[in-house]
Amino acid sequence: MATNELTRIPPERSLESELSGLDNLEMVLPPKPSWYSRAWASLWPKLLAIGLALGIWQLVVWSGWKPEYVFPPPKPVFQSLFDNFSTIMEAVGTRCDVPPSATRSPSSSGSCSACSSRSRACCGRASAR
Repeated sequence: MATNELTRIPPERSLESELSGLDNLEMVLPPKPSWYSRAWASLWPKLLAIGLALGIWQLVVWSGWKPEYVFPPPKPVFQSLFDNFSTIMEAVGTRCDVPPSATRSPSSSGSCSACSSRSRACCGRASAR
């Protein structure tokens, strides 16, 4: 005789099994970790990854794989980044300014004739293909 899963009767529950479930409700939970231990637990893998990447970068530079003018060490790169930070932030906020002599319609190729970009992000004049 075939049995259907829906018609199967659940096994009998004993009083002890039901009471043990209720006892688990009264258990004291462990205290919540402090905010600085949670912050450290989420921060140390990121710091380790950054340190590992910088260490590998420096080891590749020391190996002489490429000359320093092609593949510079991390210290001069970050020094240049911090020295030019205000210029970089100014450039990030600047969009592609179109000279007045530029045509107002996109070229037949669908790219912006003012800046040779196919995206509207540049100056908003490229075709929306």
